[in-house]
Amino acid sequence: ERHMTNKYKTKQAVIDEQTQQIKDLGLKVRLKEHLLEDSSRRIKEEAKKVSDMVSPQATITVWEDHYRPEEPMNLLANIQVWDEVIGTDISGENKKDLLKEMDKLSEALSEFYSALECEVRINMSINRY
Repeated sequence: ERHMTNKYKTKQAVIDEQTQQIKDLGLKVRLKEHLLEDSSRRIKEEAKKVSDMVSPQATITVWEDHYRPEEPMNLLANIQVWDEVIGTDISGENKKDLLKEMDKLSEALSEFYSALECEVRINMSINRY
């Protein structure tokens, strides 16, 4: 009789242990799912940043122009131009329109910074798709 209850207790202990293991595994799985969702969300956010960065048709960057290697160059302005600004798609012939617009913009920027007596270097870049 006594022998049976010991055996039963042992089985019960095993069952309890397994139940606890299942619970722990469940928690681990939920934690993993949560981490995956989190990293997936972060990846999407980063991808959007990159997409926003490369989506302008053109970028004009204005740097403070100084030659002091021990100091970092100062970024004064970063202007992004989308084709909506010009109202046309800039493939082929229309690229000239974009260049004209960018030229006007960089002239204006140049005048603006000259008025502030600030030496600048203006960099223009066009993205192709």
